[in-house]
Amino acid sequence: MKTFQRIFAAIAAAAAVAAVPTAARADANMPVPGSAGTGVTGFATDAFPGFDPDSWNVEQKKPSFWFSVKRQTPAEQFEYARTLARDGKYNAARKAYEALVREWPETFEAALSQEAIGSLWVTQLDDIYEAFEEYDYLLRFYPGLCKYADVVSIQYKIAEMMNEEQKSKGFFSFTWTSQRSIRRKFERVIRYAPGAPHVPAAMMRVGELRREYGELEEAALAYEGLCNRFPGTEAAEKAAFLRVEILMELVRKHPSNRARKVAAVNAFKRVAETYPANPRAAEVRSWIEECEKAVEEAAWNDTVFYDTRQRKPGAAIAAYERYIEQYPGSERAAAARARIEAIKGGAAPLRK
Repeated sequence: MKTFQRIFAAIAAAAAVAAVPTAARADANMPVPGSAGTGVTGFATDAFPGFDPDSWNVEQKKPSFWFSVKRQTPAEQFEYARTLARDGKYNAARKAYEALVREWPETFEAALSQEAIGSLWVTQLDDIYEAFEEYDYLLRFYPGLCKYADVVSIQYKIAEMMNEEQKSKGFFSFTWTSQRSIRRKFERVIRYAPGAPHVPAAMMRVGELRREYGELEEAALAYEGLCNRFPGTEAAEKAAFLRVEILMELVRKHPSNRARKVAAVNAFKRVAETYPANPRAAEVRSWIEECEKAVEEAAWNDTVFYDTRQRKPGAAIAAYERYIEQYPGSERAAAARARIEAIKGGAAPLRK
């Protein structure tokens, strides 16, 4: 619980800074309201390997009987909501801000109100799940009218808190927030700000949650994406070894898939060569040897398959020659050469 309290305090402090509505925010450099209401922000970075596809469309809030405005103008309604908050009537203030957003969505006050709603859920109403969704709405409808980077950072911290909280409960306990839902929240904060400092850690979480849920292929893709986007970093090195660990797990899970083994060996070699000093490099090199032996064994079995009564002698000779070409240093290469000479001398097939 103490961990949660520390995280919550950090989020609350950040939220209080990000959501301070002041007149200074409406300066000449502030984008003109008008993008609100489209529900589309047009991300150019949606194609993250290992991430769920996402349309990024959000339904705009509409005027509602449950959220009625109490003042005649956006400015008056905004001041009314602020007064409620100052008086400690936090839920009433949230509803007042909500009414403003729904009634006058294209105004600057709507952007400030939406930011205040997220802040209230975090700092006063103690619901980080609602806060995440309200900040999500803010980023999608009012990206130019808020402290964008600060808000995305808050969302990341909230996602981390959700992840820790759900793990303490167990993801299969009765809860409205699934493991998949939390993973998608990490994916959102990555897409919102692909170059933010928290992105490597968030991408690591995506891979981790995929793997814990048994989605090994997707987890490997997520780790590979981290390596490609942040090469040379500590996070990339850790992700590289986690990825090849998954690839080896998949190889052992599908022992008859030779193509998978070949692809895995190539990945193992790259990692071992890139990070030779890593404590796990020796283990990866052992996987290379294990896979290469298995691939060679399969190739030999395929070769001998042609040395049967159902095949012509020329087909068997060609198969042995291919094997020798592929594995010239193999212990079986000598046996293959001897078998070629025997077939040419009229020897009977090895198998019926």
